[in-house]
Amino acid sequence: VYLMKYLKEFKQNPIVRFNISLDTLDRAKYRVLTGADKFDKVWEAIETALAMDFKPLKINMVAMKGMNDDEVTDMARLTIDLPISMRYIEYMPMNSEGNKLANLLTFYADDIKAKIESELGELIPLARKDGEDPAVRFKIKGAMCELCFIDPMRHRFCGECNRMRLTSTGGLRPCLLSDTRVD
Repeated sequence: VYLMKYLKEFKQNPIVRFNISLDTLDRAKYRVLTGADKFDKVWEAIETALAMDFKPLKINMVAMKGMNDDEVTDMARLTIDLPISMRYIEYMPMNSEGNKLANLLTFYADDIKAKIESELGELIPLARKDGEDPAVRFKIKGAMCELCFIDPMRHRFCGECNRMRLTSTGGLRPCLLSDTRVD
């Protein structure tokens, strides 16, 4: 939502890539999922970032049954003609309430892949590079960019994870599923 405000500053610094969270391409659904009517701001920032040559952009989508699972193929189509790498992330319960919802909401990576393949054809596996994030990478034949699947629910990869997360309050977290935080 605030990306547009910082794009010029990012361009003047050595930031060449970043991830953008976008769980839907539907404005009304975006409002329901986020509680804010800000889809247009996010999409404008994506278009501006592409025009400013931030390539490839990584878009993260938490795919959820009954909420946005009908859009996984539309999101995959973005990779065909745009320098956008789509990253599908399984819904991860973050607390006991989330654990109760996991069976209802989790749209597993294997099911996402099958849905995309049924509509867009076979996904071509890409080799994993050393030190790379835990995503399993594929490409649609002839596509400009890749599709990535992050599937912590069925294929635990904690032992391979090399990511740190910087929170909006300046905390450094080694894992989203841990309360461990360094100021």
